[in-house]
Amino acid sequence: EIAGISAIGNLSGQSLLPLISKFSDFSKWQHPGWVLSEYHGCNANTSTYMLRVGKWKYITYADGLSVPPQLFNLISDKDELHNVVLKFPDVQAHLDKLLLSIVDYPKVSTDVHLYNKRAFAEWRESLGQNYSQVIANLRWYVDWKKDVLANERAIDKWLNYSSG
Repeated sequence: EIAGISAIGNLSGQSLLPLISKFSDFSKWQHPGWVLSEYHGCNANTSTYMLRVGKWKYITYADGLSVPPQLFNLISDKDELHNVVLKFPDVQAHLDKLLLSIVDYPKVSTDVHLYNKRAFAEWRESLGQNYSQVIANLRWYVDWKKDVLANERAIDKWLNYSSG
């Protein structure tokens, strides 16, 4: 928007330009009342989703089931040290429903996982005979070298696991 380029049709979001423009009329700014953040990384075990609404920060992972969600009251716990998800199941349910209305995070997580698997398989294939040498010298080399064969078997098992 700042560069004068039209937004791509499949992207969603809110313009932040009114927040940084000294000529803005903030009363016309349409904010949805929540902030969403997603994290997907090639070195992360799972996708992470954060939804901020008022004093609450809700964090959930992957399919929403395999890793317990977290809920923080940012007024009383600014450092996010006390997960209160079990104390406020109604808040957790409401925020999870809201999150699902914004993004189908279980599906997105599955798609990201499958993409990462395909990309890794293609990367490994592209290295050919150099694969073992290259992977043994990446940034996690200390842990990798503790049991190279077990690590290679774990990758083979992951790549051959059909459901994702």
